[in-house]
This record gives sequence, structure tokens and C-alpha cells, in this order.
Amino acid sequence: MPVNIMNSDLSSKRKRFLLVAFIFVLILGDVLLFPKNSDLRTFPILFIYIYFIIRFKIQANTTFFISLVFFVLIYMQYIFSSPTAFASQYPVVPLGEKIAVWLYLFLAIGVIQKWRE
Repeated sequence: MPVNIMNSDLSSKRKRFLLVAFIFVLILGDVLLFPKNSDLRTFPILFIYIYFIIRFKIQANTTFFISLVFFVLIYMQYIFSSPTAFASQYPVVPLGEKIAVWLYLFLAIGVIQKWRE
């Protein structure tokens, strides 16, 4: 009997990983494929993630880890961007701004989620 319990537990961990990977791919698709932000893409992805949190008991540490990945992506984008992109009054770096928006939203979700745990 304990073997079945462990297999079902492993199965739930695999489901959680696949769901988080699915959300991450959706966000990267939003960041890389679309030049402008749109609430019609942002909020459905957030609501799907919140549903996954409630349904599959995704912990706040996972949300903070996703935020950390976004922070590293912003840092890498900042390092490898040309200095002229930041010299103008209106920087042409929508990629970093879009990742920063997702970072802020996931940090807010993580704080609320940690507060509720």
C-alpha cells in the first residue's frame, strides 16, 4: 500500500511541475511574441495560475521562485542590452518592462499567498 501512496504523491508533484512549466511558457510567449502589453493576455494567465494554486496546492515558495527567475531574466536583459537603448528619453526595451510587470504581479501573488498559508 505505501508504494501506491508514493506513486500518487509523485504524480501530483509531476502535475504541479507541468502546470508551473505551462504557465511559465505562456508568460514567456507573451513576453517574447507580442510587442505590447495587453490585459486580455495578462489577467487570464494570472487567473489560471491562481486557479492552479487553489486546485493543486502550489506553495508560495514556487511563486517566489518564478519571481526570482523573472528577476534573473531582467538582469540578463539589462547586461546584454546596448547602452544606447537606455540613453534616450524613451528606452526601446519592452522586453525588460514586460518581464518586470510579470515579476511585480507574481511577487504580489506570492506575498498574498504566503500571508494566507
